[in-house]
Amino acid sequence: MNKSDKSNKWIYGIMVFTIVFLVISIFFRLLDIGELPSQISGTLFEVVVTAIITVLLLNGQSASEENRDKNLLVFEKKQEVYHNFLENFKKIVMDSEITIATQKENQQETIDELKDLLFQLGYVQLHTSEENTQAIFKKVTEIIQVLNEYETEGIHKQRELPHFYSQLSSHLFEIVAILKADLYGKSASAIESKTVKALLESCDLFIDEQELDRYEVQNYFWDELQNQLLKLGYQFDKKDFSSDVTLYYARSKNRHRYYRLEFPIFTLKNGYTVKFAVELENEFYYGLIRQYENEENQNVQSCVDEIVGFSTSPWWFGWRKPDRNQLDFWKLDSPAFLYLQNPRKCERLMCQIAEEMDIYIKKFKELAMEREL
Repeated sequence: MNKSDKSNKWIYGIMVFTIVFLVISIFFRLLDIGELPSQISGTLFEVVVTAIITVLLLNGQSASEENRDKNLLVFEKKQEVYHNFLENFKKIVMDSEITIATQKENQQETIDELKDLLFQLGYVQLHTSEENTQAIFKKVTEIIQVLNEYETEGIHKQRELPHFYSQLSSHLFEIVAILKADLYGKSASAIESKTVKALLESCDLFIDEQELDRYEVQNYFWDELQNQLLKLGYQFDKKDFSSDVTLYYARSKNRHRYYRLEFPIFTLKNGYTVKFAVELENEFYYGLIRQYENEENQNVQSCVDEIVGFSTSPWWFGWRKPDRNQLDFWKLDSPAFLYLQNPRKCERLMCQIAEEMDIYIKKFKELAMEREL
């Protein structure tokens, strides 16, 4: 039996039921035969009106559901496009450069990140307004400029690291704010630079926007070094190095240098006082100093020769540069200067420098006492 036959049976059934209903109603006087036509007409009118209203409601509901489904699909697609854009852009930022594909003989073709970025921006433009597209493109350009500028810093990269991350995060968060506002229909603002700065400070990436004051930083070095050595128990009168520092930077040729801090560390049985000194040329260095040029003292020299890393000279039984935290006060390009600029790290740096000196002083004293000098 096909569908047409089933539909005809339903129609015939309804017609038969209607005729039976009318006959019974007339026979039992449930309906007045004179009013029957008007009653049938009214009933049919009510049925038609009800059917029309039902159809309109159903159509409206269907249109609403269809529109809702469409908006949901658009929202999900926009999410996917925006996430893919950020993920692909992240790869460029992690590489610190945009790779442009080139293919030569016997070489594998590299991924062209520039083309990929352009297509990603095209996908973003497909789903957002022209205003948002222009704003995002501008921020992407600024981030690429930040990456390029940072790569040209060379040996100064460490110094520029906090500023680099501050700029990068500021531009990135502005892009995220634009995409977020477009997705959720609510205005969104980028994370403020002071919040980024606080975050970097908590990660020990302190941002000092002022230029390094070479006079101030060297004066601090000498003053705090003496404080740390005094804390370790060494005895000497503190010295003011401000005049030396001023003369040091007064001229580039034949400049004032080789000034030092020296203090006694051990007295031999014969009454000879061994002195330790910290001296500055371009970088600072330290060791056991002679009381006059080419002074001979076999007892002191034999102990110094046992300590690895020391070199002899006419004025030194043994001298060396620091194992770490080297500081070139003339060029001011040593990575450790970042710590001297950081109020939370500078004292810790000087403590480490003093403790390193203390290790070698104690090593010398142990050797001298073992040999009963």
